[in-house]
Amino acid sequence: MRMRILKAAKLALLLGLLLLVANLLPKSVPPIAASLPTPTARAGKPMPQPAPTRPPPPKPPPRTGFIPLPLDLSHLKGDRMPEGG
Repeated sequence: MRMRILKAAKLALLLGLLLLVANLLPKSVPPIAASLPTPTARAGKPMPQPAPTRPPPPKPPPRTGFIPLPLDLSHLKGDRMPEGG
């Protein structure tokens, strides 16, 4: 009976010590991300940049009801139906 109590006390003491160390550790260790090099420094090449976007289409004449599409569909001719349609 006494051995069981001692084992439980040891376990409780170890768990308490582990929790204490876990609480103190993040404050004393610098974050991992701060020590990693930036992607440009790591690769030696600049990071890709987003492609330039098209300017917005001109405003339609008033009262025509035309709303320009947000996609560029100038390559579609409209003289034939798409396959499977």
